[in-house]
Parts: sequence; C-alpha cells; structure tokens
Amino acid sequence: MFNQGKMDLLVFTSYPYAVQGISRPSNIPDDYYSEALGYLPGKLFGFSELGWPSIDVFRR
Repeated sequence: MFNQGKMDLLVFTSYPYAVQGISRPSNIPDDYYSEALGYLPGKLFGFSELGWPSIDVFRR
C-alpha cells in the first residue's frame, strides 16, 4: 500500500461514531486502533483529528 521505508509516522483522522455498532464512546473496543500499529511496526502513531458529535441529529 505504501513504502514503509519512506514513512516516519502514521497519522489519521478518526470518527468512530460513523462505524456501525458504535453509538457511544464506551462502545469503542479497547483494541479499536491496534490493527493500525501493524502497518508501521516500531514507528510513531498519531491522530490529526478525532471526532464525536455533540448534536443528537448526528448520533445513531
């Protein structure tokens, strides 16, 4: 998918409320982001943005 040798850091944006079955933060499994660590073993991992709606219309 990408050249791991040319990457220092894996960063992404996450909106877990958009995933089916996750209707509140407590529904997010403890290992929800663990798979991402396997893409760049030994390198840093971060988020550029995390989001959860505060308006009911956007919640399931």
